[in-house]
Amino acid sequence: MKAHPADGDFYRQEFDLGNAEDCGEVESLSDTVTVPAGTFMHCLKTPESTPLEPDLHEAKWYAPGVGQILTLDLGARPNRVPGCKAELSGSAESRLKEWFNTSCFSQPNAFTFGNEPRVDSSLRQQGILNFDFAVFKRTTFGPAERLGLEFRTEFFNLFNHPQFGPPDSFLPSASFGSVHNTVNNPRLIQFAMKFAF
Repeated sequence: MKAHPADGDFYRQEFDLGNAEDCGEVESLSDTVTVPAGTFMHCLKTPESTPLEPDLHEAKWYAPGVGQILTLDLGARPNRVPGCKAELSGSAESRLKEWFNTSCFSQPNAFTFGNEPRVDSSLRQQGILNFDFAVFKRTTFGPAERLGLEFRTEFFNLFNHPQFGPPDSFLPSASFGSVHNTVNNPRLIQFAMKFAF
């Protein structure tokens, strides 16, 4: 971060491709923050994230003359509304915009964790439904059938079935609960020929 930051400044905390790619942005220079140690004015706020862990979002506040006074894990567990059924029925394709009932969750109070368990068996990513298929044809010929030719055709994800990725679990996000990607390859077909002698 620059010595004299300005709103909108982008910075990297460190950079080691594939290992450490943390980055942040100066969002505000005028926040007022109350923490157990007191109330601080004109605080600098920086949301931070890393592309290596897309669900990990933090916000940090720095008070003038003091330093860092608050860190909030914005991806922390939310509160679960009692009695609300989060699991939705229907095909995977029909639930891409809302994989689960997002109204069953709310942001916890500052300095607290929500009551939602770390693992919720009713909110799972779509399972694997994949079929691969292969056909081989071996032919031998030549003196004493010592030469051979093998032709092979392989189909991966034969029925071209998508396997959807996990839903966005970052509660403050506008896309909370929606699915944006697939985690498998489309149908792949490969041909191969081998000559044995």
